[in-house]
Amino acid sequence: LLSDAAHLLGAAAYMVDHEVLLRLWAVAPPYRAAFRASLGVLLAAFWRGHLLERRHGISAESFASPAVRRRQIAAAPRTAQRSLFRADLAIMLSENLLFSAFVQGMLSGVEARRGGGGGRSGGGAGDETSAGRCEDGG
Repeated sequence: LLSDAAHLLGAAAYMVDHEVLLRLWAVAPPYRAAFRASLGVLLAAFWRGHLLERRHGISAESFASPAVRRRQIAAAPRTAQRSLFRADLAIMLSENLLFSAFVQGMLSGVEARRGGGGGRSGGGAGDETSAGRCEDGG
């Protein structure tokens, strides 16, 4: 249980760090929103899976061998098996979306800094609304 708590605390610090980087690197708002939404789904799915495991006597992955865990899941009611599968699927999909939103979002920030748009709205480098305005007077 202590190792799970340490893992959760480390993961939370890691995500807070990424939130700071999203702002620092001027990541476009849609990517920030996708990152936050996928993080929310990830946390909800983790919590749902944890509750299902506790309710049905299924050991957490870090505390049981795969064979033992498979037997415990097989002994659970069919509805619990399906719910646990959906929670695990949501975890995997949201982890991948989290990673994709962060990496693709970094590219949007790089483009904004180069003047190609796609990053901060309202005043970024190369933006027509910045104090310097466009050279053609716009």
